[in-house]
Amino acid sequence: MRAHSGTIQAGLLAALVAVVAFAAPSYAQQTPSYWQNEWDSCFNITGVIQIGVLHLIPKVEVSENPGGYTGLYRTESESQLKGLEFWLRVANKNCSGVWIDGNHYLFNLTLVNIGEAATKNRNRTATAMSSMPNINLWIGPYGSSPTSTVADAVQKAASPKVLIGTGATSSSLYICPSSAPSGCEPGARRFSRLFSPLSIAERYYVPAVNIFRTKGAKTVGIVYETSAFGTSLALGSKAEAINNKLNITLEQTCPPTPNAGNVSLLVDSIIQANPDVVICGLYYAASVEMIKQFKARNFVPKAFVSRMGDVALFNDLGRDASYSIDSNYWDSRLRGDDYIDTLYFPPSPAISSPAPRRWADAFAEVFGFQPGGNYEGVSFVAGEVLHRAIERARSWDPVRVQQALSQIQFTSFWGKITFNGFGYNELYPFTQVQYNDQALSEIIYPLIASTQDTVYPIPLWEERSQRLYAYWQMSEKAIVGLAGIFMILTFAMMLFVVILSNRHRVIKAASPPFLLLFLFGSLLLYTGVIMWSLYVPTAVCNAVAWCLSVGFVVMFGSLFGRTFRILQIIKKSKYAPVKFTNKRLLVFVSLLVAVDVIVLIIWTSVVPIRGVFIQPDRYRPLQDIVQCTLQSSDYIFIGILGAYKLLIMCAGLFFSVKIWNFRLSEFNESKPIAFGQYNLIFFMILAIVAVAVFDPVSQRIASYVLRSVAIMLATFIAVLVIMIPKIYAVYKIPPGTESSRRPKMSVLMSGIHSPTGTGSGSGTNTSSHTNSKSFSSMSESELEARLSRMTKDLERVKADNKRLEAENTRLKKQLALAAEEESTEESSEEKKDAVPKKGTDESDATEPSSSSEEKVKKSAASPKMKKDDSKASSKNMDEGSPAEEKQAPEPLSKKDKKKKKQQQDEEKAPESSSSSSSTESSESEEEKKPKKKGAK
Repeated sequence: MRAHSGTIQAGLLAALVAVVAFAAPSYAQQTPSYWQNEWDSCFNITGVIQIGVLHLIPKVEVSENPGGYTGLYRTESESQLKGLEFWLRVANKNCSGVWIDGNHYLFNLTLVNIGEAATKNRNRTATAMSSMPNINLWIGPYGSSPTSTVADAVQKAASPKVLIGTGATSSSLYICPSSAPSGCEPGARRFSRLFSPLSIAERYYVPAVNIFRTKGAKTVGIVYETSAFGTSLALGSKAEAINNKLNITLEQTCPPTPNAGNVSLLVDSIIQANPDVVICGLYYAASVEMIKQFKARNFVPKAFVSRMGDVALFNDLGRDASYSIDSNYWDSRLRGDDYIDTLYFPPSPAISSPAPRRWADAFAEVFGFQPGGNYEGVSFVAGEVLHRAIERARSWDPVRVQQALSQIQFTSFWGKITFNGFGYNELYPFTQVQYNDQALSEIIYPLIASTQDTVYPIPLWEERSQRLYAYWQMSEKAIVGLAGIFMILTFAMMLFVVILSNRHRVIKAASPPFLLLFLFGSLLLYTGVIMWSLYVPTAVCNAVAWCLSVGFVVMFGSLFGRTFRILQIIKKSKYAPVKFTNKRLLVFVSLLVAVDVIVLIIWTSVVPIRGVFIQPDRYRPLQDIVQCTLQSSDYIFIGILGAYKLLIMCAGLFFSVKIWNFRLSEFNESKPIAFGQYNLIFFMILAIVAVAVFDPVSQRIASYVLRSVAIMLATFIAVLVIMIPKIYAVYKIPPGTESSRRPKMSVLMSGIHSPTGTGSGSGTNTSSHTNSKSFSSMSESELEARLSRMTKDLERVKADNKRLEAENTRLKKQLALAAEEESTEESSEEKKDAVPKKGTDESDATEPSSSSEEKVKKSAASPKMKKDDSKASSKNMDEGSPAEEKQAPEPLSKKDKKKKKQQQDEEKAPESSSSSSSTESSESEEEKKPKKKGAK
């Protein structure tokens, strides 16, 4: 019985479908037959509720081209039909349908393609609708202008009808504008039979404008087509911008459905005004054309807002659509209390995902792809609105359904649904999305469901491509150029040294091999700076460490070694001969470098520096970099190398101070070295500050420039303070003429010999003058040998002086002892002798005086005699037997002895002074004291 009843009901349904098909025009199409097959399995069905669907397929009719939808609204119409098909499946699932007063009804859709009639021929649209008098519930086409035509036909129809809009957001559809036709009072409701689950277009971009204000935008430019939708969108955006105190710098219109030429004029105006935010009241095709022209002219506003669609966008623009902002009707990632659907997707403890996500997944199961949300969703919710209104009205009579719609309020996967007195859903918030770098939409509003923050300002065209290689940024090019200039100058200085290494004494005195080594070290430092760019992979990171570390040691180690050699040669505390050849100095510098190399080998073998990929801004791939990143163990090796280099600097500074007063300027570089180290410390501190203080990501450009400039200036200034004096000396005294203009060797070396600068005798001075001519051609090794010989001569002179001083001391003691004995004998004899005669006393008194005067005259008159006497005195002192004792053949009286002794003492005094030219004045004063005592 039940099966028989189901067969009868299926036959009634088939007859009903046949009637509808016969009554419809040739361009009307019913629901596909597979729906009818599903109904065959349903039982106890009272009837079918027919709902008409109006859609737009311009130029061709469905009967002529049933397989493809082409034309102006192709994308929107296809999405709309899929959303309605999905609603029909869900509403009739398991033969559920709707129950009215105990009767069970299913839903059916009748598709009607009104083509271009919706925009060009109102009568044709009215005729198509009136030809189906049994359909009183309609779901309208996409777009405000087509909906206006259909709503007008519904409003004027003889029998009551209801129309649900699916993309009609122009306010002029719901509120009579000032230019409304007769019978519509401005500000009143325009179409009483039209309802929309969306809000009006004036509120499309209200959330986006509020976001721009918080992001710091100042100016807004608005361009739109003079359609109902475009005008409404522009007016609402302008009002919201004024409310947010944003300046409107551009407001320009274009004809509806603008072509490429119209869009080009809009782009010209936008580029000229250059607003922060560009808001477009255009449809999908015009928006795509505008973005293409933006790229062709390399123009990017800080924000671009337009109707971009959600289906064919990536195919038409690819990643060029990235960062554009659109106002979607809906998104499957929405969540919250306003998105609970109790009719089709009721909440369940076993299901955690929100209703929007569940709706999208169910859609994907049927059609094999995720819905975009704009047109599929709004057409689906239009069917849900009619379903709930029929249930509430308990009838599908259009009058009762219209009353139910005015009172209805519910939440669904689409959000909160209600209709105000004008027929639109004023509670509906438009979802604001921004396309990411893959041209996929990201929610930026509502904030509770946002998937990313708003990208503002949007990246420039060149910032959207990744460049993981070095030296493309302007800062890197500038640093490489500056380093190249320094390296060219350094190579020129090396050539200068090589050419003049055997031609000029200044270059020879500077030891050309080690001067070249010093310049080579600076080249290593420049190379390290060039490699230490903004893109540094792991291998280059370790190469940078080697170049900077070894370059420093080679550069300043060579200066340190030369300073140490000069100190060893002229050291005053020791006078042993010193032989410090270039080969020995090279070994010394090699040892300094070897210590550094050993530490570097251990470092790069155990914990090498690694290059790490860093993405400062995910929306600007151009800023992606690979930088050297240090681990905690790396700082141990950095500390060891830093301490080692600090030790080299301190030692070099110490030796520079020790040779500060060395008078041979060709060899003494203590002052330039000290000045270079001062600058080195200053700029190295600057480089450390650049690395430590500046953020390596957000301030990487400033850090890179500061550290690179600091290292290069420290190196180049050190090179200049060493090389400029030598270059100036060569310029001032050309090669081959310096021997006649330089000071004599005896003067230059006066600080080495003795305080008086005269040596120890005429022989030493003669040797210095004799070899002064050959000194100009001496190399550094020859100078060392000459200094060694002079040091030996000085040692012999010193030994002679010490021996003569000892003999002088012995003679002074003998004279003092003899004077004391003579004084004792004289006092004892004076007591015994009688008073002498007057004549005798006078002669005795005058004789010593005359003898003394003769000797003074004799000494003053003949310097040659004084020199001979000095030699004789020295000879007698060497023999150790005084001549006075051998020249007394017969005894003399005591007075004669006294006179004789006084004469001998006066003669010995000049002989002693001439025999030792280096005896100090304090010793001469001591010598005179016993003589005066003896005379008394």
